[in-house]
Amino acid sequence: MAAIVVHGGAGGWERKDVEDVKEVLKEAVLKGFDLLREGRPVDACEEAIKVLEDSGLFNAGRGSVRNSEGKVEMDASIMVSDGRAGAVGAVRGVRNPISLARKVMERTDHTLIVGEGAERLGCAEPIEGREGTGDTVGCVVTDGKIVVAGTSTGGVKGKAPGRVGDSAVIGSGTYASDLGGASATGDGDRIMKVCLSYFVVNLINLGLSPMKACLAGVDLLERRTGGRGGVIALNLKGEVGFAYNTRAMPVAYRNSGTERVLFSGLDVE
Repeated sequence: MAAIVVHGGAGGWERKDVEDVKEVLKEAVLKGFDLLREGRPVDACEEAIKVLEDSGLFNAGRGSVRNSEGKVEMDASIMVSDGRAGAVGAVRGVRNPISLARKVMERTDHTLIVGEGAERLGCAEPIEGREGTGDTVGCVVTDGKIVVAGTSTGGVKGKAPGRVGDSAVIGSGTYASDLGGASATGDGDRIMKVCLSYFVVNLINLGLSPMKACLAGVDLLERRTGGRGGVIALNLKGEVGFAYNTRAMPVAYRNSGTERVLFSGLDVE
């Protein structure tokens, strides 16, 4: 079954943001789902995340926050269930870091490239940015044959220059296996300490539903590190999972059995 799930970050969303966020999430899901139906799951994951990066609503792409020197440095990663993966860290002047991560995956023999080395793979372009009210963005898709997961972020506001978070780390912010995939969001320095996305996907591999796997992952994050965050997941059957321990985490999803985009995680005051 074809399926797609996207998230807009685990954080402190406000009621005034809800309708705008839902509209952008819906656009991302519909664009990705159309590409899934064309048999293009990698494109589906990338393009869905690009919609979120370009919106300026989230801490990714155009909405990325600034570091302690007032500069934007972004991280992103993408992974396919056949084992291919690519990631970039602390990149500047890049409109869509998720596309740069895909270039690392498809055009190099490396998995993670940071800074100027990664920037040389793409065309630097000025970004008319604004700091989004949301957090990291992510997407997981399946066409019933393979699973693709991706994540993109501007990192932590006021972070040290050169700091790289979980969104660039395969197994922490992003992971995909033959049976499932996951994308995480939240306190990246703590998410890396529990390899959250790998943990969730490994539970799916062992037979847990994506929902139970996500709940267990967030519990591990909080119990082991005191971290705040969330995670989304899909299995090869197109079943969805998501969990978070923050105020909200906007999630939108659709599969072949539904006629519309479904939302969750936006019940804020």
